[in-house]
Amino acid sequence: MDIAGIIIKNGTNDYTLWLPEIPVDEPLLNQIIEKYANSGCSTRGNAMDILQEVKDVFY
Repeated sequence: MDIAGIIIKNGTNDYTLWLPEIPVDEPLLNQIIEKYANSGCSTRGNAMDILQEVKDVFY
């Protein structure tokens, strides 16, 4: 698993795409993932599936 990117909503129509270089074995990252594993939602698929999901969420 690698983090490909994180989308952050800063305000109305104001977003940041963060492409962090965080190793997957970083203990703090694992703690955050474990803490929030059952909140929100996620989508898994190929690149086009993910792009469509992002488009659907924002438009």
